[in-house]
Amino acid sequence: MISRTATRKIIKKEGREGYWFTFADTEGSTIKPKGNFEASAGGATPGSKHAARIQGKVAASGKSLYVGVGFAFLNPKGKYDASKYKGISFWAKGPGKVRFKTPDVNTAPEGDKCTDCYNDFGVELYISDQWQRYTITFDRMAQQPNWGDRAPEVAKNAIFAVQWQFSTPGADYDIWVDDIELVGCE
Repeated sequence: MISRTATRKIIKKEGREGYWFTFADTEGSTIKPKGNFEASAGGATPGSKHAARIQGKVAASGKSLYVGVGFAFLNPKGKYDASKYKGISFWAKGPGKVRFKTPDVNTAPEGDKCTDCYNDFGVELYISDQWQRYTITFDRMAQQPNWGDRAPEVAKNAIFAVQWQFSTPGADYDIWVDDIELVGCE
């Protein structure tokens, strides 16, 4: 879903025509690029000319530490119906521990259902320093314990985005992501 040119847009397909973005806390975490996202030259597989890349450092301490990259399925940001799929596959390289997550109608403020938002369904991954393919099924994703509004499972019919988020205090990070696709369609 990386654009074939170095823009913020994802590849337009099956009603998806969203955009890439970066995000960071206000505790001192750093992120490059900051602001308007642009894909970096290079990619995981032959023929891939661009990949999403962010790098920087998570703040050493603070109340809520996070930094990441992701993309919205729609523009303007809205609910995308991914219920015909079983999960998401992507190529990535790091190294580092990252949380791969899917903000949906129950966990994102845009869904107008949560009061303690942002505890999205996801998984913790340890990304190697070599390109590797990861496939995450929706049924494998869980919310983090002991905070946020709870939901029974990913609302696959109302997903807003996918994100890769770092939150280990003081950690340096440098992640590349490429060739993202929805998988397991019947």
